[in-house]
Amino acid sequence: MDYRDYLQYLEQVRCLSPHTLRSYLNDLKSWHFWVESQGEDESDPSQFCLRGYLADLTLRGMNPSSVNRRLSTMRGYYQWLCDKNLLQNNPLKIMHNQKTKRHLPAYLTFLEFQALLDATGEDLLGLRDKALLECLYSTGCRVSELLSMKKNMLQQKDILITGKGGKQRFVFLVPKARLALGNYLEERSKQWNDPSLALFLDAQRQCLTSRGVFHIIEKITQKSTVAKRVTPHTLRHSFATGLLDQGADIRIVQEMLGHSSLSTTQIYTHLSLEKMKQVYRNSHPHGRRSRIIDKRAMGSNIKTGEQQHVH
Repeated sequence: MDYRDYLQYLEQVRCLSPHTLRSYLNDLKSWHFWVESQGEDESDPSQFCLRGYLADLTLRGMNPSSVNRRLSTMRGYYQWLCDKNLLQNNPLKIMHNQKTKRHLPAYLTFLEFQALLDATGEDLLGLRDKALLECLYSTGCRVSELLSMKKNMLQQKDILITGKGGKQRFVFLVPKARLALGNYLEERSKQWNDPSLALFLDAQRQCLTSRGVFHIIEKITQKSTVAKRVTPHTLRHSFATGLLDQGADIRIVQEMLGHSSLSTTQIYTHLSLEKMKQVYRNSHPHGRRSRIIDKRAMGSNIKTGEQQHVH
């Protein structure tokens, strides 16, 4: 089946990125090959065919969230066909998503982030890496949003960027991020005399890619004392968690992150809740007593004199 019209709709109307369009196309091709192997009509697949496809994905080790993404792609495609009067009913309408475990995103403490900065070099690429880290941590941008910034944007205190779905928002660079960027760009102009407007370049003086940023942060993490796996998105999570820990309103954080739905932002409140629980357990007298009770319940040998009354 030809998906060009649908992909054109996604690109021009929904303003999806090239990376997302490739993912959609790969999902639809996978479904097409399955239907073809089952000898069914893609425009009218049976529920048996649909369930067989989902079972096949699961047996091949695909996790529930990835299976649900395939379902979402297919559901959107068939709904588009219905809206264009090319199909009467959406066969995915009665298909439910698989249950998924909601994992709390990893984030860095301020000291861990500082350890990353300390692991960057002092040469031109090291200055670039430090500026890259500072900008991701300062703005909470997605890596694709950061790489879309141009040098001339830095003249403004409030930088207007375009995120997912063509949605625009302002992001802010703290003084440390501006200083790191200034040091990097000044050294770059000295060594390369490069007229490019791109904010971040690789060693070959080409625009840095999202994949390149992943590799850079991975190498920095390996050199640092940070024991966690760090990605560009980890810095975005750290940005959001830090704001909420300092009492920022969740709707303001939603706007800063460019989330369309508040429910997406609310996962960070769970991180803050866990932190509050830990502070309570470590600091409150009743919190300390609860740990003693927990040890007693686990069969720990606690001296009689150390037992405390719990109110």
